[in-house]
Amino acid sequence: MSRKRDSLDLHEVFGHLVIRGKHVSPYCHAKSSTSVAVIADSGKRFNLGGLRLGFVIAGKATTQRIRVVQQTMTYRVSAALQATVAAGLRWAGDSYYTALRSQIQQNVTIMASALRDGLPYGARINNPDAGCFLLAAVPGRTGDELSARIAHDAGVLTLTGLAFAEGRRHTTADQFVRISLARNQNLILAAADRLSAMNRLTTDEHKYRDAT
Repeated sequence: MSRKRDSLDLHEVFGHLVIRGKHVSPYCHAKSSTSVAVIADSGKRFNLGGLRLGFVIAGKATTQRIRVVQQTMTYRVSAALQATVAAGLRWAGDSYYTALRSQIQQNVTIMASALRDGLPYGARINNPDAGCFLLAAVPGRTGDELSARIAHDAGVLTLTGLAFAEGRRHTTADQFVRISLARNQNLILAAADRLSAMNRLTTDEHKYRDAT
């Protein structure tokens, strides 16, 4: 969330993916004199990682100003894809988002269990309250080391926390890897099988360290 003068920008990319509790947008409580824009992402809405097509919910005057900036200063995806996403947003109702949250919650359970089986004792695995990503860390390992091990032993690719905290090496962000849950369940199950077997594949930690 950012605020400048009389404007309020709300980044609610995961507002529809609150797993525990209920999301209430500050948009509902903003003063009528405030220019409010809610920024969201269709890739997260439709479980299509990498789509990179956002949208804005705002009043007419604010929307017109945003369109001027969008059309003159940034790139745009095809008009056909924009129209398709707009149709999808009109189609998606409460039942769709309920099913999506349920799917993400199932993926959280599957992946967290696999990581507990596959990572060394003492690994930290979060259970997110919202969103579609799982974070994991192993004491004594950096995120880079853990990501390399998972790729080497399980063939599963992850992102390190440093990808989201530039210039913050040797901080908490440096310890974690991020795993996407925004995938179909067959792919999640296949990755979970590989991860849960990972500890059995690497019984000799020194061999791993030499390989990397």
